[in-house]
Amino acid sequence: MATLTKPQFSMSFTPSTVVNADGTWKVDVTLSGTSFTASVAAGTYFLDGSVGGFFEVLSAALTSADQAATGDGTADWIVGYAVLGLSRRIRITRTGLSKTLTQFDFDLGGGSVLGASQDAYTGGETEWVTPSGTVLVFDGIYQVRYIWLPLEYLMRDESHGTRTIAKSQSVSGRPSVDVYSSVWHQRVLQIEPVMGARVHQWMANDSDFASEASVVTGDPNAALERFWADHGPQTINGALPVVRVAPDWLDLTTYTEVLLAGDEWLQSMTGAAEEVSSDPALYLIRFDAQTVVT
Repeated sequence: MATLTKPQFSMSFTPSTVVNADGTWKVDVTLSGTSFTASVAAGTYFLDGSVGGFFEVLSAALTSADQAATGDGTADWIVGYAVLGLSRRIRITRTGLSKTLTQFDFDLGGGSVLGASQDAYTGGETEWVTPSGTVLVFDGIYQVRYIWLPLEYLMRDESHGTRTIAKSQSVSGRPSVDVYSSVWHQRVLQIEPVMGARVHQWMANDSDFASEASVVTGDPNAALERFWADHGPQTINGALPVVRVAPDWLDLTTYTEVLLAGDEWLQSMTGAAEEVSSDPALYLIRFDAQTVVT
C-alpha cells in the first residue's frame, strides 16, 4: 500500500436485530400510487460499493420490484455513493417513466445502516432532491455509517512477518532449519494528525470543531468514535469484523482487508487516538492490525 494517501476504512456489518419473518430486510416504496417492496437477503455486507456489496444488491432488488409492480420496463435504480463536500454519502437514483415518490421506508429489522435520521439510514427521508419526474434523486445529508474517513495521510503502513520453524542438528554437527510456514500479516497503520471532529462525537456536534474538519455539524457517523462503537457489536461469536483499508478514498478498487485486533483499540477508542494538539484539536491515530489471509 502506498504512503502519503488519504485512506478509507470500511467495516463489514451484520445487523444483529431480528429480520423480517421471511429472513430478509426490506424497503417499502410507493410511486405514483403503486406500492412495492424490495427484499434483500440477510447477511454480512460492505457499504463500499463493491461487487456483491449492499448497495449493488439493493439496487438490483429495487429495480426488479419496481419493474414488476409498475410495469415500467425502463425503471432502473442505482444505490451508491456521492462524494459531497469531504464526506461519502448515500445517493439513490431512479430513472424511468415519470413518477412521483411518496414513500421510501427502510425496514431492515431496526438496525441503523446507511446514514442518519429517520432510522439513521439515509440522512433524512425528506432529503429527496428530486421526488418526481423521470429521474428521482436522493442525497443523504450525513456520512454513510460503517465507514471512517480521516481525510489525512496514511503515513506508515508496515507489515511484519511470522513463521514457524524447527531447528535441529544434523549428524555431521551442522545446524538444520525447517521452515513450515511464512506469513506476512502483522500490520501497523498510522495516520498523521486528524482533526478532532473526525475523532470524537462531541466535537462533531460542535459547529466550530465540525467546520475545521469539514464535517456537517451533528453528523453521527463522521467520527472515529462511531466506527469504534460499531466495531464491538459487529464482533459476532468472537469473530472480528473485516475492515477494508483503501489507500485512496477516491479510488476504492484497491484495498487491503485487515482485522483491527490491537488490545488498546478493542478496549477503548482512545487507545488508538493520541492527542497531539489542543488548539487546533489534532489526534495521531494508530491501528495494530492483522492482514486477512485468504
